[in-house]
Amino acid sequence: MGQQTATVVVDSSFLLPPSSVRGREIALIVGGARVSPAADLAELARPDLDWDYVYRTAQRHGLLSLLHGHLCHLAAVPAAVRERLQTHARANAARNLRLGGELLQLLQLFDAHDLAALPFKGPTLAALAYGSVGLREFGDLDLLVRPARLPHAKALLLERGYRVAYPLSPRQEAAYVRTIRQLPFLRDDGCVVELHTALTPRAFRFPLETAGLWRRRGAVAVLGRPAPAPAAEDLLLILCMHGAKHLWTNLGWVCDVAELLRACPAIDWPAVLRRARQVRGRRLLLLGLELARRVLGTVLPAAVERQVRADPVVGALACGVGRRLFAEEGQGPGGLASAWFHLRVRERLGDGVAYAVSLALEPTLADWDAAAAWLPWGDYLRRPLRLAAKYARATVRSEPRPSGSAGASAP
Repeated sequence: MGQQTATVVVDSSFLLPPSSVRGREIALIVGGARVSPAADLAELARPDLDWDYVYRTAQRHGLLSLLHGHLCHLAAVPAAVRERLQTHARANAARNLRLGGELLQLLQLFDAHDLAALPFKGPTLAALAYGSVGLREFGDLDLLVRPARLPHAKALLLERGYRVAYPLSPRQEAAYVRTIRQLPFLRDDGCVVELHTALTPRAFRFPLETAGLWRRRGAVAVLGRPAPAPAAEDLLLILCMHGAKHLWTNLGWVCDVAELLRACPAIDWPAVLRRARQVRGRRLLLLGLELARRVLGTVLPAAVERQVRADPVVGALACGVGRRLFAEEGQGPGGLASAWFHLRVRERLGDGVAYAVSLALEPTLADWDAAAAWLPWGDYLRRPLRLAAKYARATVRSEPRPSGSAGASAP
């Protein structure tokens, strides 16, 4: 299996939102969203492009460092754009080196306390899939720890100068970990660490058993030193799950899938498909593969591609994602569209319903206030009450004013 390097053709019915006039700019961004660029990238990089749009959009999708490597030597790229790309790429590389070094120190610290931690995404994904910690853009370190060891891991981070990111009471923190199944930490130097007790929130059913993750884990070189990492088969499922959970709104996540498949040509496809069925995530997997194929030209094994094409829901979801990828910022899917996506992307209706209901009921950080503390089941009433108030205000604001009201335009 390999990745196509032929001329990129942007399918306007798949990638471009309605009324888009950004076809050439989008073609350049998509062509550069890979370690090995499309063969026609030099032809796409014309001086008359809307380079501000290219920069802003690539930044939103986490692709500036990749684009810098492809465009920094092209004379058709304005000098000011090349300078902006270089500045960003250097800052990203410096941040990633700092985070990579911190990851190695944390792993050493945890190991000294007999506390197993499995990093995923972040520096290990960059090293495995991109071949360089500096090419992928990330802002934190994700570490999977066993639930019983979370208090110990938290204590070690606090001793190292971190603090819990959110001002939660002990009861609220316990509820947050129980539902979201992670706890984020900050340090004054900008390092962010997220300790995960599972791969997904409780309501997003993805039962990839962690014992198997630990047993199958491998190692990848991060800054010249070995670090544990999930097996490529498990990592592919994790990436496809993560993209689907967030509606695949970021092209960088599609790039992660494509680059992982490019870097791991010997991936065990029967094992991947078997585990996807076991965790009720077959459609999650197929959607991620279809996006890598249609957007970035990833070549799938024939048997896998047949499964992708055989599910019409996968094709329909992929088309919707493709049209949204380059929608203007702030025009992403709303609450109902998100719920509908999650209902369709799961094979079992109950899995989609459970997650959609959780989005409406389970409290988020914005819901942790004292307003409903006096109510029975206050924690689970905060969110629906706040959402009801929010949408009520939005409805009032959207209602047309009577022509004679104060502030109305003069006739």
